[in-house]
Amino acid sequence: MSSDTVDAIGDSSEINDELDARGEPRRGLHRSAPPLMSEADFVSDRYNMKHSERGMALIINNKTFKSRTGMGERTGTDVDASKMNELFTALGFEKVRPLDDLTVAEMREELFQGKI
Repeated sequence: MSSDTVDAIGDSSEINDELDARGEPRRGLHRSAPPLMSEADFVSDRYNMKHSERGMALIINNKTFKSRTGMGERTGTDVDASKMNELFTALGFEKVRPLDDLTVAEMREELFQGKI
């Protein structure tokens, strides 16, 4: 049984946009200027949802594995992938790209070749 009890969304009262993911003050944050991407945005554990353009979401749904891995088929993963697709679309991501049963090499290619 997992001891993970933290909700992925978390408690919105804990959000402090003036601090980065390490709890340190963000550098160069001015209330009169619109927020800009800072180093803290790239290392934050939260995705900034204040942008009008949300970007892209890649959903990797690995259900079936090669027999040599010794891993069986993951049941229910198609429902999870479909719900994630609906969620990212509802959250305003411009492009949601679900991919099924990728090898490690294929995942790397998708992530590092900019095909998303």
